[in-house]
Amino acid sequence: TLRSDLPQTNWIDAILQTAFTHSHQVSVSSKGDKYSIYASAGYMNQEGIVKHTGYERFNFRINASMNINKYIKAGVNFAPTISSQDRGESEGKDKVIMTALTMIPTIGINEGTRSLGFSKFRKDDVNPYERLKQVTDSRNIKNFDVASWVEAYIIKGLTFKSMFNYSSDNRIDEYFLPLDVQKMSVKSATATSKVISGSRTGWQNTLSYDFTLWKKHQMNVLLGQSIENRSIYTADMKATDFPLDNVPTLNQGATPSQASTMKNIVRTASLFGRLSYNYDDKYLVSASVRRDGSSRFGPSNRWATFPSVSAGWKINSEEFMKDIEFISLLKLRASWGMSGNDRIGYSDYVSTFTTGNVAYGNTSQIAIYPTNYANLDLKWETTKAFDFGFDLSLFRNRIQLNVDYYINRTDDLLYNLQLPAATGFNSMRTNLASIENRGWEIDLTTVNINTKSFKWSSTLNLSGNKNKVLDLGGNDEIITDAWNAQFITKVGGPISQFYTYRTDGLLTEADFEVGTDGRYNPNKPLVPTVKGKKQRPGNVKYVDTDNSGSIDNDDRVAYGSNDPDIMFGFTNRFTYKDFELSIFLRGQIGGNVLWIGARNLDTGGKYGANNTLKRWLHCYKEDYPNGNPIPTELGIDMSWDGKTPTPYGLGDNSEQDGQLHRTDLEIFDATFLRIQNISLAYNMPKKWLNALGIKAAKIYGTVENLHTFTDYIGNPDTNSYSTNPMLRGADYNTYPLSRKYIFGVNVTF
Repeated sequence: TLRSDLPQTNWIDAILQTAFTHSHQVSVSSKGDKYSIYASAGYMNQEGIVKHTGYERFNFRINASMNINKYIKAGVNFAPTISSQDRGESEGKDKVIMTALTMIPTIGINEGTRSLGFSKFRKDDVNPYERLKQVTDSRNIKNFDVASWVEAYIIKGLTFKSMFNYSSDNRIDEYFLPLDVQKMSVKSATATSKVISGSRTGWQNTLSYDFTLWKKHQMNVLLGQSIENRSIYTADMKATDFPLDNVPTLNQGATPSQASTMKNIVRTASLFGRLSYNYDDKYLVSASVRRDGSSRFGPSNRWATFPSVSAGWKINSEEFMKDIEFISLLKLRASWGMSGNDRIGYSDYVSTFTTGNVAYGNTSQIAIYPTNYANLDLKWETTKAFDFGFDLSLFRNRIQLNVDYYINRTDDLLYNLQLPAATGFNSMRTNLASIENRGWEIDLTTVNINTKSFKWSSTLNLSGNKNKVLDLGGNDEIITDAWNAQFITKVGGPISQFYTYRTDGLLTEADFEVGTDGRYNPNKPLVPTVKGKKQRPGNVKYVDTDNSGSIDNDDRVAYGSNDPDIMFGFTNRFTYKDFELSIFLRGQIGGNVLWIGARNLDTGGKYGANNTLKRWLHCYKEDYPNGNPIPTELGIDMSWDGKTPTPYGLGDNSEQDGQLHRTDLEIFDATFLRIQNISLAYNMPKKWLNALGIKAAKIYGTVENLHTFTDYIGNPDTNSYSTNPMLRGADYNTYPLSRKYIFGVNVTF
């Protein structure tokens, strides 16, 4: 309980809100003997649960086709979309969510900016609510997609189809941070603008021939080719020293600090063919081959070939199965195939250049120098996939079971390898690793009750996957850093394990020699302790994993993984007369998540007087290990909870060579069960609607993310560095998961 004369601001409540979303969709369609047309338009406006954030979208679509004559059919699809997003600079390091979590409550909602004045308690802490109000952090996107196609029936079974498509994507990111909501050490507002304009043009032609031999032999042959050209133009601009704090345009900045443009073109081409064979609807075989080329690679490695083959056997169609009536389907299937990946930078195989100032003699000269290490040997990343499974349906499809087991091996993994500073480069793109994934999937659908008025069906999805690094291009391991946390990828282990110190409870007086005064001697520990750090009871006890007699950097080990043991989804659907109810549960068993945000929120105030977790009220206090240092008549319980260390015990023990390294205390079990979706709908009786000329009407209500059962402090199903496969399972104060209540009406005329 704080003093009554002090502010008591709940900063999370100050930046969060109950957000409203409304979405509207209307569609019309018409179909005749020679034409069909479908048109739809939609609008969505979604407020963010973080104030002053949100998303708005307009979309439109037309699909039309026409039978020109009995041999030729043509059509066009047209789909523009306009969207805008206010992101509010909300998630990540030093952003609004993290600031609100760490902000102490004794700073008032009406202070913490230059115009309002900073708090006497924290003279440089910026008000996160005011920052949300004043910052400009927007993204505006305009997409335009159009495709036209023509299909010609040449002779019976022989069809030629040609499709041309064009799309344009234009994105503008604008950012402006006024000086009023920055620390006193900052001297100017900052503004950036980024424009990305891209277009994609593609043309695909296929020739397909279906024919039957001797009644039972059905075959399909398909040949095709495709080409695609993608161009991207990017402009990055930045300026500082704004004379006015409320004019965000870059031309007002007196000091342009960045102005760059970039043009890229990517071209891909493919030749492909497929042969499918079906004998008496019992034996199914398909084989295909692709020859793909990409301009992202050097001239000698642009093309690669990717074959695949699959087979299936419907056992229930055999004569010896005909008397087993309760089996509706029993099918064995297997497949093997290769696929390629070229999703990297636009010209990583050659050097790109930039300019800068260098000293030459007594003058500064403009120089041109490469920004990356060229790799002319860069080539396609290739994945070989094997899958074996079976499909089983029983009792006229009342029970349906699908089971799959797969082995995928990826070779020549495209990876941005970090280089030593002595090379003059930060990194180079290379084909580095080989990785194997083994996993299984089970889908079970059952119709539990099926009467005239009441139906109940269930669907259960189970899956598991384990990956293993087979090769790292001659390296034994790769260590990747993210804000003093380390991730390690080792040959023989999974991708991106946490690289951390192991702990074993807390140090006690029994872990030190007893001095002549009868007290423990902090300079004479009986167990391995951190080099150069004064130790005391209540400090975290680290595990000496290398048995060196002391704790140092070599005691960090690979620990845990973001990969769960099992992922699952469970859906139950109920219908009673005109009512429909659906309940969807989702979750996982196993896996870990690293809470990087603990470096700001779970240190007991060691690194500044931040707001912190309430467990630190009950941390170990050396002079009161078993009691309450605060008189109980004040009503504050600060007794030790038996597990929380001293604040300095956590920090001192984990600081090595000036770097704060993470421990397994910040790695949590990511097991969770989430009530993902509950939806209730009512189909209005047709006798009510006929008089109004309405074919069908449905009223529904939905709740999403109703509750998550987990032992983790946040959302275990998150990843702050989702674009980097070497940084998996990190949570650095990501945007919170919101509970949604949705009400809607579907009407068909």
